[in-house]
Amino acid sequence: MADARGSIFWYNQRWYEFIGTLSEEMPTWGWRSVQHPDYADRVIQQLERSRQAEEPWEDTFPLLSKEGEYRWFLARAVPIRDSQGNLVRWFGTSTDITAQIAAEEQIRNLNAQLQERVAELEAIMQVLPVGVAVSQDPESTVVTANLALSHLLGLKPGENIATRIDPASTDSFEIYKEGRRLAVG
Repeated sequence: MADARGSIFWYNQRWYEFIGTLSEEMPTWGWRSVQHPDYADRVIQQLERSRQAEEPWEDTFPLLSKEGEYRWFLARAVPIRDSQGNLVRWFGTSTDITAQIAAEEQIRNLNAQLQERVAELEAIMQVLPVGVAVSQDPESTVVTANLALSHLLGLKPGENIATRIDPASTDSFEIYKEGRRLAVG
């Protein structure tokens, strides 16, 4: 909790446990001392802008724990007004989102690895001496062929085969989905 000017006068017990200090040792703006130096100026500027505009504030940044480790937090502050609409206090929260940040980074890394593997498989598929087509969606509305099949069918590389297949054609083909034969033509 902070007064109308933004001076913090109360932290909950979890805050003191996180930073490893007592309430008597925490000066009014002591939370600045646990901010990562690369983010502190930006955070303080945005917080001050919100305070002056008397508008809610939200930001993410790392804070230093008592163990000496920086952990990511989602911090929010909202103005509290009296019945006449005058700003009387600020109520703020800080939520440790380190696990969420790590999970998002892991997902980004896995997606990058997946894209690399797909590109490798597409490159391998293009040099196979046999005709191969791959559906790009579950409904098989977009089906692309490798170079051998494109040449065999007289299509441009990358052309969507699904729009060119004539079910009444006498050309011989087989369609598989998830390893099961669906059709023979």
